[in-house]
Amino acid sequence: MPSPSSPPAPASHSAGYPLPAPDLKPSDRELPPSPSSTSHLTARLGMHPLTRLTIANLFAFASVFLTTATKTAHTSSLQFRAENAHRLPKSQRDWYFYHRSRSYYASQSAFSQGFRRAMGMCGYVSLFLMVENGVDVARGSVDFGGTMVGGGVTGAFFGVVRKLPLSTTMVTVKKGLWYGFLYGVLQDVMLAAEGNRVFWIEPFVGRTRQVIRQRRGKEIIDEEEKRGSLQENGS
Repeated sequence: MPSPSSPPAPASHSAGYPLPAPDLKPSDRELPPSPSSTSHLTARLGMHPLTRLTIANLFAFASVFLTTATKTAHTSSLQFRAENAHRLPKSQRDWYFYHRSRSYYASQSAFSQGFRRAMGMCGYVSLFLMVENGVDVARGSVDFGGTMVGGGVTGAFFGVVRKLPLSTTMVTVKKGLWYGFLYGVLQDVMLAAEGNRVFWIEPFVGRTRQVIRQRRGKEIIDEEEKRGSLQENGS
């Protein structure tokens, strides 16, 4: 007879009935992986989309800012000279203040105009890359299709922002599609050169790639046979 202080004996399941399954919460159950987590897209230009977006924006900002600031500084300097041509300085002190005012006016105009246009270009570049990546994720493949759509959307957005006529906006859309097609084809060729599969390049290089793999496999087999024969001769 067990003592009162001893714990109760566990119930025996001699009949072999299975224990009831514990009630699992929805968070504890094993959920199937989402398609976005399982799908692996080939990185364009060998870079993550955020890395590519950052580098492209830095390059766009630097190039547009430098070119715009240089041109605006020269134009503003000529404009200041033309506006003050009727009251040119007469003394050395007046010429000093004249050149200082002209340099200040040119640098201020160059910075403001260059910064404004550089930020606008960064907006267009960001829109293009985000649309391109969004189309790639939606389609589940990386090819020139996403680049074409990105170029067309960017061209249409440029026409709307600049308030261009419909005919001119259509021209910008066509140019965006054309340049997007060329840039996308160039990226596809680079991906194929790295060994990735591109649907429209694979029929041309698939057979060549298969022959190269067969030759490499044959070379590996021949090397293994030579090593085996050398080991047998050495023993």
